[in-house]
Amino acid sequence: MESIALNLESLPSEVPLCLLPIGIESQPDLIREGWVDMLGRYQWDWFVTLTFRNCIHPEAAEKRFRCWLNVLNRKLYGRNWSKHGQGVYWAKALEWQKRNVIHFHLLMSDVQNLNETLRRLDAMDKWRHFAGFARIEVPKQQDCVAGYCAKYVIKGGEIELSPTLRSYARQV
Repeated sequence: MESIALNLESLPSEVPLCLLPIGIESQPDLIREGWVDMLGRYQWDWFVTLTFRNCIHPEAAEKRFRCWLNVLNRKLYGRNWSKHGQGVYWAKALEWQKRNVIHFHLLMSDVQNLNETLRRLDAMDKWRHFAGFARIEVPKQQDCVAGYCAKYVIKGGEIELSPTLRSYARQV
């Protein structure tokens, strides 16, 4: 079976990262393999699970995620982190739980190891304040967490990549 090679550096900045060849939607294993391959190219410091206390609209869920991310980035890079093109890089998988509430899985990292610059417990406490329950772990096997996040694409979920992932790819 062929694998899909996704090279972020070769894509013009205006091309959405979600474009796939026509007809590939009928081959879920290829889609998953492609995402695993792409996510596996990065060293991830954290594997994060974010749940919500209550049913929440997808846009509201996204807003709470962005607020939480802003708190982390401000702690790392200061108030104007976004204006300077800084920030942690991440891949976020959206999943609908059985109780019909959105649930996020993230792979997160930074140019500096997040485990040396942020406390996982502080990040979990911040999420609890914003939305619900968080679990943040150091990945034991990079390929396993990439595969775990990639499986949600073929289960009707989505994967979103941070804008900073593209700039990180150019640094490596």
